[in-house]
Amino acid sequence: MRGDGARRGSAVASSALVALMLLTACTPTADDPPTPGPSTTPTSSAKVESPTATFGAADPAGDDARAELRVVVGVDVVPGVYRTVDERVPDGMDGGILFDRSCTFGQYSDSDGGLDALIAGGTADGGHPTVTLGDGQLFRTQRCGAWELVDEADLFDAPDVAPTTVTDGMWLVGEDLRPGTYRTEHEFTGEYVEGAFCGWEVDSTWTDWDSEVLAVEFAGPGPGEVTLQTGQQFVSLECGTWRLQPSE
Repeated sequence: MRGDGARRGSAVASSALVALMLLTACTPTADDPPTPGPSTTPTSSAKVESPTATFGAADPAGDDARAELRVVVGVDVVPGVYRTVDERVPDGMDGGILFDRSCTFGQYSDSDGGLDALIAGGTADGGHPTVTLGDGQLFRTQRCGAWELVDEADLFDAPDVAPTTVTDGMWLVGEDLRPGTYRTEHEFTGEYVEGAFCGWEVDSTWTDWDSEVLAVEFAGPGPGEVTLQTGQQFVSLECGTWRLQPSE
């Protein structure tokens, strides 16, 4: 099955929006009573000597589902393109969407971080989510591990030697996987039950939610199949391993 349209209407991205709404709703405000003990929600309110080019914890799992890191671009981190360091995120979606332990992130146009200021965001059980952070923006991240600044000019410089297999997560075509036609190793019925569902999304770029959604598709009956081009973003959900097919 296939559907095209704006990102906010896509089936794959809708889970990300729900997670981001929960992220916003669960963040303590100035009116909330203080939480006893050490804070599990580090923020950028403390002054730093100079912005850095890396941020985030080394462990992307974390035991507290509300643990969050907030950074202000230009204050805590330098502007630029950032990617996650860790490729896999433990525990996946076994807790359901409301209690998911996936990497969740949100990028906001101002430091207040309300839903009306949301520029981009998502959830991923793997891959290397990519964001372009601008001066003055707020970035919020949970269970994603470390983020590091990358040189955008170096992205996609060797697409023909990129990997030829990929699993569930958020990936850049031509950087994390080789362009071409991919097929899942497993077949699916298309039912929304464990082991039978596989969905994916192809975006024209990673930059923001206004980027064009080229396809939202679901496997079944049979394997999933998708053709990808360098520069696109590929998001796979519950599909398992994808393998590059030989050129015809």
